[in-house]
Amino acid sequence: MFNGKAIVFQKCERGMKALDETDFAPAMKEAVQSVLSRDYTSSDEEVDKKTRQTRPLSWESNKLREVKKTLDQTFVNKVASYKQKQMIVVVRRGQENSHRARPPTAPEWTYKQ
Repeated sequence: MFNGKAIVFQKCERGMKALDETDFAPAMKEAVQSVLSRDYTSSDEEVDKKTRQTRPLSWESNKLREVKKTLDQTFVNKVASYKQKQMIVVVRRGQENSHRARPPTAPEWTYKQ
């Protein structure tokens, strides 16, 4: 069964674990940690048991998207157990954006100018 809130929580949790394994500078790690929350996480819709489609945040900057991609890759390559790797689903970028608004206190680097 698909639970969107649980998926968002898992994305944030994986991001935090991966952040510890990155080679980001300490200041960048601190900046990234401050945005690893639901407000900055795209929502997903289940296509089937092995595929989800993400609804990208319309205001998300390329920098934030790159950071998230790095965290996803770091999680798979350095953090995930064999069992976790077997459970990873394919995520496709959807055509429709998320309706989630940009947080009013979002750091400048996280959103399109």
